Amino acid sequence: VIFWNVVYTIVGMYVNVNILPPEFVQPFLIYQLWSITILLILSHSMAKSVRLDLGREVEASMLRGESSGSWGLLDMVCDVVVPLDERLMIHDVSERFSALVTMQGGSMLGAKLQ
Repeated sequence: VIFWNVVYTIVGMYVNVNILPPEFVQPFLIYQLWSITILLILSHSMAKSVRLDLGREVEASMLRGESSGSWGLLDMVCDVVVPLDERLMIHDVSERFSALVTMQGGSMLGAKLQ
């Protein structure tokens, strides 16, 4: 897309230089060159931003995959796995933990560990 915009601008510059009066040629050429420069800078920065976002998304996906793999391994090895947040509060519902602690299977979501 950018390539065709640049080609269109260059062709337009060539045609308009032959049509425009001489006093308008220099401002027109400067305007066209600035337009091409700004277009190229914006397209480069957007492409870089998309690459960075894609890289972050891939990294987050890989981390989620590693996390789910470790949770799966813990779930196989341990009787109960309880996810906690930074305040040591139960972060996610764990039915097996609730059943183990209360012997009735009620939810312990948000309960603080002592």
